[in-house]
Amino acid sequence: DTKHFDGIEDLLRPFHVQVALLPINGDRPERRVAGNLDGPEAAQVAHAIGADVVIPCHYDLFEFNTASPDDFVAECRRQNVPEPVVCQPYYNALNRMPEVEVLPACDHFGLGVVPYSPIARGVLTGKYAPGSSTVKAADGSRAARGDKRILQTEFREESFVIAQEVIAHAKARNLTASQWATAWVLANRIVTSVIAGPRTAAQWADYFPTLDYQWTKEDEEFMNQRVRPGHASTHGYSDPSYPFFGRLVR
Repeated sequence: DTKHFDGIEDLLRPFHVQVALLPINGDRPERRVAGNLDGPEAAQVAHAIGADVVIPCHYDLFEFNTASPDDFVAECRRQNVPEPVVCQPYYNALNRMPEVEVLPACDHFGLGVVPYSPIARGVLTGKYAPGSSTVKAADGSRAARGDKRILQTEFREESFVIAQEVIAHAKARNLTASQWATAWVLANRIVTSVIAGPRTAAQWADYFPTLDYQWTKEDEEFMNQRVRPGHASTHGYSDPSYPFFGRLVR
């Protein structure tokens, strides 16, 4: 996290920064969270310190605390800063919210899109059965280890149900659920590649058949019927760690 303050450029120049990772989601008091640089500020800082590469981040992480990269790209052009070339959103079949603004913006500006967690932190493998309010620590899963973020986010009944349906749909096509879910991400024309997160060599090898699969209209319709474009699997879902506060009425 970084907020702009007088002298930040003078503080950073002696380090001869080559790669600057700068947040661009801004600082709006109504969000009631610690703020960051906005897009133009990030581009100006990168230009002032002579960074070779600037990577914008912290946008589209949370629906209530995000910003379009449009202003950042525009300011990069004005400052003659090398423009961003890739975006790394959290995007998968159970979380389609980046389709609302982030992916169209990337398409408009010609940015590559490399989503992470195409299998929704493992939920789309089907390892969590519907009705599972608890999991056994012995299974080695993130939820079993008490990982706070998966329990707050992906650990939702609606997602468990959909994951089981994905297993059956994928099996009928000689794929695993992980392979089909990754193919779903790659089938989006705006997506360039994906960032997979296997823990073992076997899990890594399981991704390979994805590259040979030919996406169909039936595949697309199958997922659209379960998660509406631009939405998450749970109607009205928002991250409980970053709640919405609604309108601030006068």
